Amino acid sequence: MVVALFSQYRSIRGEISALHEQKDAYVRSQSTSRLIHALQKERGLSAGMLANPTAKRAAKLQKQYEETDSVLAQAQIPGLQAGLLAVRQQVSGGTISWADARELYTASIDEALNAIAVKVMTGKPSNTMMHMAIVELAFAREDLGLIRATINSIYARGTDELADVTYLAKEEGKFRDHLNAFQRDMASQEQSVAMGELLDEPYEKVIGQVDDVLQRGPRTATDKPQEAWWADATRVIDHFKAMEDTLYRNLLQSADMEIANKEQELERYVMVAVGFGLVIALLTAFTILRILRALGILITTLDDVIKTENYSIRIHGESHKDEFGRISLSLNNLLDFTDALIRDKEKLAATDVLTGVLNRRSFMEAATREIGRANRYQSHFALIFIDIDHFKGINDRHGHAAGDKVLAHFVHVLKKYLRKSDMLARWGGEEFVILAPEANVDEGYQLADKLCTEVFATTFAAAGKITCSMGVAQWRPGESFDELSQRADKALYEAKEAGRNRVCRAG
Repeated sequence: MVVALFSQYRSIRGEISALHEQKDAYVRSQSTSRLIHALQKERGLSAGMLANPTAKRAAKLQKQYEETDSVLAQAQIPGLQAGLLAVRQQVSGGTISWADARELYTASIDEALNAIAVKVMTGKPSNTMMHMAIVELAFAREDLGLIRATINSIYARGTDELADVTYLAKEEGKFRDHLNAFQRDMASQEQSVAMGELLDEPYEKVIGQVDDVLQRGPRTATDKPQEAWWADATRVIDHFKAMEDTLYRNLLQSADMEIANKEQELERYVMVAVGFGLVIALLTAFTILRILRALGILITTLDDVIKTENYSIRIHGESHKDEFGRISLSLNNLLDFTDALIRDKEKLAATDVLTGVLNRRSFMEAATREIGRANRYQSHFALIFIDIDHFKGINDRHGHAAGDKVLAHFVHVLKKYLRKSDMLARWGGEEFVILAPEANVDEGYQLADKLCTEVFATTFAAAGKITCSMGVAQWRPGESFDELSQRADKALYEAKEAGRNRVCRAG
């Protein structure tokens, strides 16, 4: 009972510690959000500078550099300062294109946004939806920042190009998606957000100007519309940032309240536990030595059970009354041990005995879960079907034992170039399959081409040189695993028909 009381105490202390860690995560997220805001401004001003460099634009950009550096010093993100310095030097010298500069800035911002998004999954369930809403608002703000920078570049040049229009249309669509997701997530919160206040007249003016640029292009090449656009768009982005800060404050207030409540609960529990512990100590003091002796017998017996795996061994104590409690404890330990054996058995059942990778059944279960995850989070993944070319000839010439060695060596070669998140399984015979999460068809093709090349470059001790053919398909929203695998298998067949030792994409 004393152990149970202490365990409960540690549990409450653990919850308090977890709440403090979550609060620290909110603070770090908010700090990262400030850095993102500064980088967005720097990116937008760089667009105007690269399109039409002037002393006025250079002064504004230099001032923004100083503001960004100030925020960066507080965020303490290793490696970012050096990368920013390199981009700034190229922007100042005009030796980088706007598209390349935008890509470099956006990559840093995306990395920071993704770091914030990851913290959502580690949050308490009560606050996860609120944190997710903040992340969606941050992504919407980033999309609006890219729109601001792109139009700033267009106004600075006084003309737009097809690439600008395409990029602008894409970012506007992403912006609306993230904003809708923010509204959806906030709708489930007890605390409401006045969307009319967020989407006010300046917002409507900015969105109208975006639509105007998409439809008719910039109306003049002077600085006046560019300055007006920058001021209007910045005002809206700052408004979004202010809303984000408000929500973070609410999260922090909620965390402080939960911490205070838990600490009060702990204080009450400690007082009750101390009193109850004293009573227990008085009632059990006269048996403490016998319990210690019994623990020695218990530990020795359980060690014998674990070492010999002999379930016929029984624990014998000094009295029937004491033995009853000890037998219960022994059964629990034996059940834990049995559970471990069952887990090992299930693992073996999910694994191909020859190659050590997933078998077909377990892979299909994992693929079904991945499809559910992709549907839920609107992500994607690539599926790669693999077949060893002329494998029957290997068995015929060298024997089935050599063929088994080739399969094991083949898997070893593949696994060296796969990510930890990639899933490799034996589909059957000499056929294998790879599921690459978060990979599109081009990334899946690159991975498959790399694997195909490495297999060709490898000498297999049991059979010499071998080749393989691969088919790659990207999962489409709403597509079943059977439909996806049929497309990947068709691509594999095309690779075979085209001469083998190659990779084909699915249509």
